[in-house]
Amino acid sequence: MNFRLFTPEDYDDYYAFRLLGLQQAPHMFATDANTWESTPTHVFEKHLEASQSRRAPILGVWQDDQIIGMVGLKLSTEPTVAHKATLWGGFVSPQHRRQGIAKQLLAFAIKTAQKLNHVRQLRVVINASNQEAISLFENAGFEQFGLEPKAKLVDGEFQDQLYFWYPLKHNEDY
Repeated sequence: MNFRLFTPEDYDDYYAFRLLGLQQAPHMFATDANTWESTPTHVFEKHLEASQSRRAPILGVWQDDQIIGMVGLKLSTEPTVAHKATLWGGFVSPQHRRQGIAKQLLAFAIKTAQKLNHVRQLRVVINASNQEAISLFENAGFEQFGLEPKAKLVDGEFQDQLYFWYPLKHNEDY
C-alpha cells in the first residue's frame, strides 16, 4: 500500500473516489453527490494544488495503483484557531474495509498534522450512528467533547453529530 498526499495529477482518482463515498454513504458527509457533481473543475484543481503544497493536505492510500481510501485535513486560518485542523471526508472503499486501512490512514493523518508545527490539535465530526468510525477515533485516542442534535438532514431524516478532539503529541501544553 502507498500512503501519500493527493497532487494535481490525481484529479481523476480524487473526483471519482470522493463521489463514490458521497453516493454510498451520504449520511457521513456534509456535501452531497449532486453538489459534488455540479462543482466546477477549477475548484477541485485548487483542492489538489493546496494538498500538494500542504496548505490543505488530502491524504490517500493506493493499492496496486487504485485509490482505496482518503481523508482531508482542513487547517484553520483565523489567528485565534490557527492551532487546529479538522479531519474531513474520511472514506475507505467497501471492499477494503475491516483490514486496518482506516486505522493506518488515520495514523498517517496524525503524523502529517504533527509535521505542521503550528497545528496543536485535531478535530473530527462523526455521524452519531456510525459506530465503526466512533470506535476508530476513540481507539486512536480522540475524546468526545460534544453532541449536536439534528445536525444534518439527509433524505428527510435528521442526523446527530458527535465532536471529537485529539491533542498532537509534539506539544507539551495539553
